Amino acid sequence: FMKSVITTGTGRRINNLKHITIYAKTGTAQTVAFKDENETSESLEKMRKEHAWFVSYFSYKEEDPLVMVILVEHAGSSKYATSIAKQFLIKYSKLKKEIGS
Repeated sequence: FMKSVITTGTGRRINNLKHITIYAKTGTAQTVAFKDENETSESLEKMRKEHAWFVSYFSYKEEDPLVMVILVEHAGSSKYATSIAKQFLIKYSKLKKEIGS
């Protein structure tokens, strides 16, 4: 199931990373905002946005796997956490290549 998230699901934008094998789950976590007398409607709207999750189990080439969890508070969509994961994995791959792993 977690592989299909990367190949055909909400994590597919990171499916084409060279030398990275990844299994992941994306999602959102519901939030609750309590009204404060000093809160504006704009800040309350932001506080009500769902948190974005990206959880993965990945490995570079044949190395031991690692686990990554990304939580972006009040993002509203898991695409933000997935985008951060992709940026991290691209940089991680470049670093591994530079050090000769």
